[in-house]
Amino acid sequence: MNFSFSSSTTFTVTTVSVLLSILTSNIPICQAKDLIVPSKVHRDANTGISHVVHVVADGLRPDAMVNYPNFNWLRANGVGTDNARNQLESAQTLPNHISMFTGLSVAEHGHYLDGESKDKLELVNIFDLVKASGGTTAFYGAKEKFATFQKNWNIDSYTFTKWGNRVITGFMDDMATNMYTYAFVHFRETDLAGHRSTGATTVEYANAVQQMDEYLGQLLQFIEQQPSLKGKTAVILTTDHGFEDVGNHNDLDDPFNYKIPLYVWGPSPNVLHGEDMYALNGLQDPGDARITPSAIHNSYSGVLAAQLLGISYEDGPFADQYLSISGASTAPKRDVPTIADLGAILGGLGQVNTNGGAELADDPLNCVTCPNDASQQMAANYRTCESWRLTATKCKAPSNQWTRNQICKRSCYFAGYPYDSDICCSGSSIEVNKAEMANASSLELSSSSSNVQPSSSPTATMSSQPSNAPIASLGV
Repeated sequence: MNFSFSSSTTFTVTTVSVLLSILTSNIPICQAKDLIVPSKVHRDANTGISHVVHVVADGLRPDAMVNYPNFNWLRANGVGTDNARNQLESAQTLPNHISMFTGLSVAEHGHYLDGESKDKLELVNIFDLVKASGGTTAFYGAKEKFATFQKNWNIDSYTFTKWGNRVITGFMDDMATNMYTYAFVHFRETDLAGHRSTGATTVEYANAVQQMDEYLGQLLQFIEQQPSLKGKTAVILTTDHGFEDVGNHNDLDDPFNYKIPLYVWGPSPNVLHGEDMYALNGLQDPGDARITPSAIHNSYSGVLAAQLLGISYEDGPFADQYLSISGASTAPKRDVPTIADLGAILGGLGQVNTNGGAELADDPLNCVTCPNDASQQMAANYRTCESWRLTATKCKAPSNQWTRNQICKRSCYFAGYPYDSDICCSGSSIEVNKAEMANASSLELSSSSSNVQPSSSPTATMSSQPSNAPIASLGV
């Protein structure tokens, strides 16, 4: 059995200070508030899977994963898609991770920005559920901001280190002894390279993708070499966002930001091999569309971990385990966000309208066509009014240049912050989108609709045959 990874891959590091900032720490555990009602937790111990390793490669674009042996092996030997979606309302790290751990959309949990206070995350989450069911949990994170999870939730072992080689060695050293039920493993290399080189079309980003492929190979090889893990462990791989060709990951309407991978590998018959996640579940592949009711989001990855472990909760997303990865029938897909919510989002807010803004009903006869011009700074950073998270700070502050110049007037109006008494028409492009959403809502989402075929886009197809990569010899 030979996995493809080497020590020869190098990274371009632009400053010596970054190298000197390497910090590794084992942070003492702080008990979180117990949010779980024990009587609502259910565990089927006979699923055949005792451990789940949930891997997030921060900022990993699925189209960048081609031609790497371990990624290709995962595609050929697991269930997944290169065309999942991150969160509709945010492409930032913490909001998407909160969604992954809770199964909630950003609109549901209410944390839109990395910089917002997250001292109280009183949300049912995968860590607390595993603990309540008698399991153990571990967190291996590469960003300081993840400390909010350690402070709020029941995590048995929390390790922070900034570099992937220490993340993977720390995980393997720890897991060899403790065999955690649920282990979350985060790598920041692709995100870091994208930010430093201002885009994903650089040598630095390609080097980081190659390094991530090697970390995945090490992780899979480790599982197969541990008798107590082999045949009893599933691996989930996804990300919080992609990365733009040039820029960062702020533009919510850029397909390179919102198209993400979601894969799961595990022993048969729990996890099928070489299956497309959309086709297996009778869901229409969203193609290039940003919003469709059938889109599979990264918020399901924590729910999927619970599902693999046989854990469910009577309320909320963990009660709605709709994705099949074994071919067995499941419940209908949870429709989040709702079609009713999408109108407000398409009105320019970039999130569900929770601020009392105008409803996107039929345009009144006295509505006017409001301009929706971005500021020069927004344009310089490839941002549009439609993808900007608008708040009173931007739209309604006194003596604000936005108000004076009526920047993003239509988007601010539909966000609930009108500049004046004008009633803005929703606009023909929004009406088209609303019509598309109405048509999409009529799609049959039942997992029994097996006649729906995935998109022919290369990013949505998977080989049903094992790849020729060295790791294809894994026997499960």
